[in-house]
Amino acid sequence: MSRKFRRAAAKKTANEPSPNLPSLLQRAYQHQQVRQFAQAVALYQSVLHYYKNQPDALYGLAYCYDQTGEYRKAAALYAQLLELHPAHHGARLNLGNMQNRLGEKEAARTTYQTLLAQDPENVWAYNNLGNLALQDGALQTALDYYTQVLTRDPHHVVALNNMGQVLKNQGKLLEALAYFRRALKEPGIHLSVISNYLFSLHYDPHVTREYLFEESKRCGAMIEAAI
Repeated sequence: MSRKFRRAAAKKTANEPSPNLPSLLQRAYQHQQVRQFAQAVALYQSVLHYYKNQPDALYGLAYCYDQTGEYRKAAALYAQLLELHPAHHGARLNLGNMQNRLGEKEAARTTYQTLLAQDPENVWAYNNLGNLALQDGALQTALDYYTQVLTRDPHHVVALNNMGQVLKNQGKLLEALAYFRRALKEPGIHLSVISNYLFSLHYDPHVTREYLFEESKRCGAMIEAAI
């Protein structure tokens, strides 16, 4: 390419109007919502080409990489966003999630603790600290964190399920079943809860075959109704 042509091309690019930001972001988000991540990534990258460090595009692009298993790319983008906006709680929570998935447990723990210092009521930070404790085999610490979640949100299905799992691991089967039953009463279909509940019922010496059969039917009907 000649020097004259390069100068002309650069001038043309510089004179091009930037595309409409809200429109680009909306299109990217629409693709993201239906899990068309390749299209969403291309649009978010286009936004960042014209609007450097645009926070919604950084967050959306990081989320797409998260969902497609490119955790290191996602972590780098969440960290980049936090350098610009340190109080972005969603980015900090997701950065911790990426660090955990990458096996960087201590970094994840620090990230969640930093988030709680910024936002002491963040139930997902407590929940995910509980998950880290559970991975380490620190069952009582995990219970303490899950209790913090449920103190703030008694209907938090994930924490209810996690409490049940920890209690089951501690041999407290009846208490575990009580938490699974509470989770099952919440709106929506939660396959992990159903699986843990039915599996735990098999170990309850007071449960009859008839009751187990009826509960299996009931949970199966819940799943069918949601399909």
